[in-house]
Amino acid sequence: MNESIKESSKREWETMKFYTTIFLAFLTATITLITYSKLQSGSYPRYFICTLPIFMIIFSWIGKRNFRRECRRLWERVASVAKIEGDLGFRSLRPQNRPVFKDDEYYIPKAHIDIDNEIIGEKTTENFTNQLLKINSKLAREDGTSFSNHIILFWLYFFISFFLLIFTLVGI
Repeated sequence: MNESIKESSKREWETMKFYTTIFLAFLTATITLITYSKLQSGSYPRYFICTLPIFMIIFSWIGKRNFRRECRRLWERVASVAKIEGDLGFRSLRPQNRPVFKDDEYYIPKAHIDIDNEIIGEKTTENFTNQLLKINSKLAREDGTSFSNHIILFWLYFFISFFLLIFTLVGI
């Protein structure tokens, strides 16, 4: 199960890298075509060049949906591990006569227990993943690697693409 979680996490980052590369390639091509056309003739074929920002908008939207799907898969796996840990008793208090890590009350780190009480307390895995996918969830504000902090990148790509499309049509 741990390998499955690692693989899901890796796929999240691969998704971000892939769509960032595509976005930057289209951005570079658009700016290069506009600059080259302006230097050659003083004007440029707006309607031809504006197809690139349109593709950028489409790829930003697809990337956001794909990243969300990868996050959901990761958190479904985390929820499965949490269920197994709970069933095996790892989320309960340890006995008083503990030979190692005497100050640890639980088998797993206390921070995980605190998060679990707030979020994993949901009734179903679907509720758990939906809570983590909310941009304004408490965990999203406290955790620097949360979904909401990364999904902003795809919104940024979308808005840059949109403004580049407007500027291309207006004629910078």
